[in-house]
Amino acid sequence: MQRALFEEELGREVEADDLEALKQHEWRWFGLMSYWYASLNVVIEAWEALKLRDPIALSRIEHAARAAALPERGYAGDITSPKFAELLREGEAHVVWIQALHQEFVRFLLGYFTDLVVTTEQRAELRRNIEGAIH
Repeated sequence: MQRALFEEELGREVEADDLEALKQHEWRWFGLMSYWYASLNVVIEAWEALKLRDPIALSRIEHAARAAALPERGYAGDITSPKFAELLREGEAHVVWIQALHQEFVRFLLGYFTDLVVTTEQRAELRRNIEGAIH
């Protein structure tokens, strides 16, 4: 849901000559992006705690850990993180692997929950419910 809000705000048209609206827009998408990225850490923590295994998702998690770019877990006494600032200096390139990480979690979780139900009708209903919540 955070990703969807971020992308919605990012795609919003703002008048170039309205400096106050531009500033508000930039702060809003930055906040939504930061919240989305930080929420991925919660998913990574759960992934690790539950000892879930999937080679593709695991490779995305390991990439995130190597890059150490997602906002750090917990509050470290400073609202700015040098690692997060470094990520932002990469420009839009970081968005590709963040989206890849997000999509792998979606793919894995859809399959995981689908395998828990028995009938085709139950699987279809579960998929609709999860897609509705995620997208």
